[in-house]
Amino acid sequence: MYRIIGYLFIITFLFQFGCTNTEDFKVIRQVAGPIETNCYLIYGTKSKEASLIDPGWRIDTLTAFIKENNLKLKYIFITHGHIDHFYFLPELKKQFPKASWCMQKDDYQGIFTYPEWALKNYGQVWVDSGRTDTQYGSRDDQIKSVRKLYEVFPDSTIVYPGHGKFTDIGSEKKENSRITANGGAWITK
Repeated sequence: MYRIIGYLFIITFLFQFGCTNTEDFKVIRQVAGPIETNCYLIYGTKSKEASLIDPGWRIDTLTAFIKENNLKLKYIFITHGHIDHFYFLPELKKQFPKASWCMQKDDYQGIFTYPEWALKNYGQVWVDSGRTDTQYGSRDDQIKSVRKLYEVFPDSTIVYPGHGKFTDIGSEKKENSRITANGGAWITK
C-alpha cells in the first residue's frame, strides 16, 4: 500500500504547491529507460524551485532544462523502490549535490536488498514496475491504495503515473479494468 500512498503524497504535494496564490507551476515529463518510466520535473515559474520525481534512467532533457532555466533543484522524490524509478539518482546527486532526496523508509531499506532478492527469486530476469509479485508487493494492498485515491480525490484530479499516459481519477474509476471503484475483482485481459 505504501507505494501508492507515495503517489498520493506527491499528488497532495503538487496540489498544495500549485494552489498557492503566489506561485504557478509547470510539469514536464520525460519518458526514459528500457521500460519507459515517466520522470517528472515540477517547478515554480516565479520561485524557480524545482523537484524531480522518479529518475529511473538518464534524463538529460530534464537536467539540461534545469540548468538552462537556472532552476533550483530542491527535491528528488522516489515514489517506490523499483530500480526503474531510482536508477539515475546517484548521477543526479553528483550534478545537484544540494538537492534532498525523499523516499519511503521501507523502500529505502529495500533498495539495498532488491538485487539480491530479484536474483534469488527470478534469476537473471528482473521483473519490475507495478507488479505485485516483487519485493514488498501485494495485490490486495495495491487495490486498497488505488481505491483510497478514488475516495480521496475528485474525479477531475490529474494523475501522473509512473508508466503510461496522464489520466484522471474519474477516467480511472470508469475505465480501469484492473481496479474498479465499486469493489470489483482484479481482472486480467
